[in-house]
Amino acid sequence: MTGAYSFICDFSSTDTLCARLNQLAWQWHLGDSYWYGDYVAAQPFPGVRIRIVDFPGRTDTGYRYESDIRIDKTARRR
Repeated sequence: MTGAYSFICDFSSTDTLCARLNQLAWQWHLGDSYWYGDYVAAQPFPGVRIRIVDFPGRTDTGYRYESDIRIDKTARRR
């Protein structure tokens, strides 16, 4: 199962966003994908992956990032 979300924040780069997220919770890391470019990702629980894709769009109040959450249903049953 996958869900897609967007959010607005003050950080204009994935490097800065990753550093801030690591101050808050979980363990975030930078990655690079042929399809998505740079991204920030975390695996907060077994079978759950959160990914925030780079290339944010500028808005009046900050930068809009696209993200997705993937839940592996088989991992939750273990």
